[in-house]
Amino acid sequence: MSHLFLTGASGVGKSTILLEAIRDTFADAEYPVTGLFTQRLLTADGYTAGFRLLPFSPFLPVTSVFQPDDANLFIKNTENGWKKNSLVFASYGVSLLEAACASSGIVCLDEIGGTDLLVPEFRQKLYHLLRTCPCCIGVIKGPQNLTSMITELSIPAQEENRLRALHKDMEQCFQTEIICVTGNNKEQVRKTVDSFLSRGKTICQKEK
Repeated sequence: MSHLFLTGASGVGKSTILLEAIRDTFADAEYPVTGLFTQRLLTADGYTAGFRLLPFSPFLPVTSVFQPDDANLFIKNTENGWKKNSLVFASYGVSLLEAACASSGIVCLDEIGGTDLLVPEFRQKLYHLLRTCPCCIGVIKGPQNLTSMITELSIPAQEENRLRALHKDMEQCFQTEIICVTGNNKEQVRKTVDSFLSRGKTICQKEK
């Protein structure tokens, strides 16, 4: 079975589509969905203060209130500007991917394609998962979105190159369909996601 990933502009609703579809498809919680989830952290007045990595759950809120002592922060806004901590992916991120590899259910990766790709341990484990897991769904950054962030977050060109390579490998080597979500196609994307999850659920049932 091929994989399915959503891409598109920040805030267009990619994660919301996935979370709602997974909650509806797996309402009985009989076939667990594992993976990882990137949560945006906001200040009290609604500005982005950072991002943290969490084990995937369809019941996680897309955003949460920023706390300076939040665990597994891989990007945060400080007095000296945006700071990244790639060690989160080298340790905690790898452990989440290993758990996903060991599961027999659907794997959700929301999202991949940023700083994580510059961490060799994480990138290798991600490629192994995409190569061996029968059913992955998630969100992947689009090269155009990453390019727009380069100035603000001091993103090296190597990160953009890794992302472009990942897009190419997913489509050509890992039988992945990548759909760009826009403000006008959310209904059709949701139908595609629902169909993919239903087929994935059938696979999970046969493996049990």
